[in-house]
Amino acid sequence: MSVARSYARALLEVLLEESPKADQAVLRNVEESLRAIADSMREAPALKQVFMSPGIHTSEKAKVLKGLVEHFEQSRSALPKRERVLRFLELVLEKGRLDHLDSIAEAFGKMRMESEGGELGVVESAEPLSDDDLKTLARSFAKQLGCPVELVSRVDPELLAGLRVTLRGTTYDGSLKAQLSNLKERVVFGTTMVH
Repeated sequence: MSVARSYARALLEVLLEESPKADQAVLRNVEESLRAIADSMREAPALKQVFMSPGIHTSEKAKVLKGLVEHFEQSRSALPKRERVLRFLELVLEKGRLDHLDSIAEAFGKMRMESEGGELGVVESAEPLSDDDLKTLARSFAKQLGCPVELVSRVDPELLAGLRVTLRGTTYDGSLKAQLSNLKERVVFGTTMVH
């Protein structure tokens, strides 16, 4: 079992142990909290540097982490299980695994969806997708797979245009970057005649 999956499973088990009938909305909010902090670290390299720096004491890093959780909580309604999420993040920090937070959040989301009998996937696009586009795409995959599907959106400008969806270990790559790469291979390896 991967590091991320181990941490995600431990968090899910603790949450379910504390509240055996944990509402899926609560679990979804916890997942969103993990993703928001992981996104903050990805989008602000200076912030990630603080957490990865061996020269900054763990207690100082924990204060920054607490500030992030508080900031996230203020930007939306009260965060259920706030103290549990904060303690979990502090544990991940102490164990030197904060650089795995993206993967932990993804693994947690996948386990949450599996507990509902559904699937969690990732859709990458060159530009941010609207909530409506994301829901439409998820409904389309849900219809094909015959189970509930949720998609997490990520922006990757290198895709140029189009989408890349990863679901159930399969990647559906409709990005312009992939299409250009395929065209290059056909031209280079002579499978396409150019007039």
